[in-house]
Amino acid sequence: MFFVGNAQACYDNALSAKQNFTICQKVAEQGGVVAQLSLGILYANGEGVIQDHKQAAHWYKKAAEQGSVVAEYMLGNAYHLGLGGTKEHEQAAYWYKKAAEQGHAEAQYYLGQLYGQGQGVIQDYKQASHWYRKAAEQGFALAQFVIGSYYYSGQGVLENHKEGIHWFKKAAEQGEVNSQVTLGAAYAQGLGVIQDYIQAHMWYNIASSNGDKEAFKFRDEIKKVMTKAQISEAHKLAREWVANH
Repeated sequence: MFFVGNAQACYDNALSAKQNFTICQKVAEQGGVVAQLSLGILYANGEGVIQDHKQAAHWYKKAAEQGSVVAEYMLGNAYHLGLGGTKEHEQAAYWYKKAAEQGHAEAQYYLGQLYGQGQGVIQDYKQASHWYRKAAEQGFALAQFVIGSYYYSGQGVLENHKEGIHWFKKAAEQGEVNSQVTLGAAYAQGLGVIQDYIQAHMWYNIASSNGDKEAFKFRDEIKKVMTKAQISEAHKLAREWVANH
């Protein structure tokens, strides 16, 4: 989950990692917000310096306090995972929300997760669904899968299988394997879509090609109620989908 990125703001390719770190440190100490964020990343990656997550969080906080959205998200992650110290979910929620309110998709997703799990905030599925949807609307595949699941089960939102399918398809098109398996099941059972064994087989096949072991079993199970022509068509559709993605 932890995004460390790179610190090109302080980089000169002609210099060594240690030299770049020294330059970045100097600018950061003078209050440069981009340099502060970059210095945090250098500490997190151990580039030009011994890896030190506590120092990384220190510099993320410096940049976050100056309004850097990325730093707010990174600091939220540090508190969420306990990097450089103990996990502090209340602080994680605080900084995620700062970034989420400014449109940071990953922060929106993880804030939704905290609300869904009741970590650092009072458990609130409605709030969780709000932030998951915000991230989903920005194209964040994991959020699309989760908000799809919320609509499918009626958790935090009114149950709506068709809306759930909409988000599963969005995520599946980006290669999110859980959504691909779920679409297979939806088509197999006719939940939110017209029952279609060819589509079910296709999505199970795609998910299995992405490494989902259960999808193999589901695909082989549904083959038992399909004709050879249907199976052949499903394989063809799966090959075409893979070729186009």
